[in-house]
Amino acid sequence: MYFDEVVDVAASADGSTLGALLGDGRVFVWDSEGTPQATLRTRGTYGGRLALSFDGALAAVSPAEPNTWVNVEPRGGVQVWDIATRQVRRSLPMRASSLWFSPTEDSLLVNNGPPWRYEIYSAVNDDPPRALPKGTYPAFSPDGKQIAIGMLANKIQIYDLGTLRVKRELLTDAEAKVDYGRLAWAPDGRSIAAEALENDETEIIERWELATSQMQRVPLRVEGDDLAPSGSYYTLKYSPDSRRLLIGAGGPGTRVLDSKTLKPIPGADMRGLRRAAAGLRGGSFVAAEKYTVELWDVATLTPRRRLYQGSSLPTLWPAALGLLGWSVAFGIRLRKERGLE
Repeated sequence: MYFDEVVDVAASADGSTLGALLGDGRVFVWDSEGTPQATLRTRGTYGGRLALSFDGALAAVSPAEPNTWVNVEPRGGVQVWDIATRQVRRSLPMRASSLWFSPTEDSLLVNNGPPWRYEIYSAVNDDPPRALPKGTYPAFSPDGKQIAIGMLANKIQIYDLGTLRVKRELLTDAEAKVDYGRLAWAPDGRSIAAEALENDETEIIERWELATSQMQRVPLRVEGDDLAPSGSYYTLKYSPDSRRLLIGAGGPGTRVLDSKTLKPIPGADMRGLRRAAAGLRGGSFVAAEKYTVELWDVATLTPRRRLYQGSSLPTLWPAALGLLGWSVAFGIRLRKERGLE
C-alpha cells in the first residue's frame, strides 16, 4: 500500500460535500463544485472507511483491517470529526469494518465486530447504541425512516428505524439460492438495487420495485466486457437522479447501468474507476482511480475536473532515491579529496 493511494470516497446525502480518504489517513474534503474545504489528519493505517454526514458537517473514519503485507495494525477506533473545526467530535472504541451516516440526522451506523453486528450511534453524544441483526450490507431509505439489510438466506429485510422491527421482507424465488452482497436504495425511494451471488457462482444485479414487490434480475458480468467488475465490489450506487446504477470493483473499472432496464448505458465510459460516491441530490459526484480523485457530472457522466493527484511511487522511494543520490555525490567527493579522480 502507498501513502498517496485513494482507499475510499464519500458524499453527503444533500450533495453539498465530497470527500476522499488516503492510505496514510488524510481526508480531503471538497464542496460540490470541487473547491477545497478542509484536510483532516486522521490516524488511518493504510486503509479504512470514510462517511460524510447528511449535511456535510461531519466526517467519520474507521481504522483499516490488519495488513500483514505492510505489517500494520489498526490504531484506535472510529473517529467522528467536525469538519469546520478540524476537531474530533466523538471516538468509538471499536473495530468497525464499515460505516454509514443517516441521510437525515447525525446518527452513524457501524458494522461492529467481532461479533460483526450493526449498531446505530449518535455522532454527537455518548448515548448507548441501538443494535440491529447481522446481515451482509445495509442501505438507508432516503427519508431516514427505514433501513434495508441484505441476508445470506434469499431475502432482504426492511426495518423501521423507530422500532427496529422488521417492517417488510423481499423474498427471492425458491429455485435460486441468492446471497446478497451490496444494496442501494434509490434517491427517489421507489426501488432497491442489490448485487448478489446466485447459486454460489453467478454474479447478478437485482432491482426491486417497492410499490409492487416486482423483481428483475440480470447477470452482472457480460462475456467479453472488459468493464465488467469481478472480485471485490466497492461500489453499488444510484446516481442522484435515480436513473443510473454505478457498480465498481477494485480493478477493471465501473459499469454504468440504466437503473430501470439494468442494461449498460451506451457511451458511458468509467474505465479504471475503482470507487464512486454520490449523494441523494446534486449535479455532481466523486469518483476515484488508485491515485486520482475526480469530480464527475451527473447529467453527462463525464469528469469536470481533477480534485487530487497522488504519486504512483511508494512514499519511501523518494527518500531512498535521495539517499542513493547523496551517497553517489558523497563518494565522488571523497574520491576527489583522496586524489583518485
